[in-house]
Amino acid sequence: MQDLRITFVGAGSRRYAIPVIAQFAQFFGERPLEIMLHDTDQERLDLMDRVARTLFTSDNAHHRLVASVDPKEALDGAAGVISAIGANYGRKLFALPFADFGLPEDREVLRQKAFDHVSELVPSEAKSSILIDRNGSLSLDLVAPLAGQERDHAPHLAMRVVRADLYGFELYRLLAPSRLSNWLGEVIEANR
Repeated sequence: MQDLRITFVGAGSRRYAIPVIAQFAQFFGERPLEIMLHDTDQERLDLMDRVARTLFTSDNAHHRLVASVDPKEALDGAAGVISAIGANYGRKLFALPFADFGLPEDREVLRQKAFDHVSELVPSEAKSSILIDRNGSLSLDLVAPLAGQERDHAPHLAMRVVRADLYGFELYRLLAPSRLSNWLGEVIEANR
């Protein structure tokens, strides 16, 4: 049976990357998954790819893991899409200098422009997609975001996982319970 591709757009998100990747590592469904991590920030993508590989290995999760900075490649053949697009994603996507998105309104416009651009690339055969919005309003049922100080320390938390200073089971205790595995089960069921 062919792996079912789930694409995580914005996988470098400080707010959502670690909680979503942790859920992938704890998911053991009936069908093999290909987890495609995508972000326009290569450095953040590399870090989260390392976090995912570490957690998948420690939990013996046999998902195929792929990472790409190219949105077309990442979304090609996706059965489900998780989107955590923020202003930083949009800035890198459209190659804007950092100074060009200072005001909160500008960041929201940039985030929406990037989301619209990526939405056009989602294949029509994608049976299920979810949007994790900037405020977390649509994600509260599925994934609780890191907030405040946790969010600020997300890169440090990621490095602790990669260096094995923090084991998967310890990380999972820090994160809020999630229903993302239910959604993954629904995507698998829809693609039988």
